[in-house]
Amino acid sequence: MKIELDGDDVIIPEHLREHTRKVSVKAVEPTTLELSRYTRVTKETESSAPVNSKAFSDVFNFGCFTSGEFEITFHDTLKAGDRVAIASFNEGQRYIVLGRI
Repeated sequence: MKIELDGDDVIIPEHLREHTRKVSVKAVEPTTLELSRYTRVTKETESSAPVNSKAFSDVFNFGCFTSGEFEITFHDTLKAGDRVAIASFNEGQRYIVLGRI
């Protein structure tokens, strides 16, 4: 069922809009980054052209680290054409978007 609404009739929660959150990151165990199937680009000298080599797999161990706060911005916003679940309130005059479906 297709319904056309004005912007004031619909509430879109923060998690469906672009927003920034502060997070704290703390690793309590050694941290390992594993890269698989990537291509190395190397140069013989500063003026030589890059040379792509075959696929590699590497593991980098960074040990333990502790960090302060980071900001993460979520860009996966609700877009025109997305299908959503909604709930009505105020005797069917207003709606809140519950999430994507």
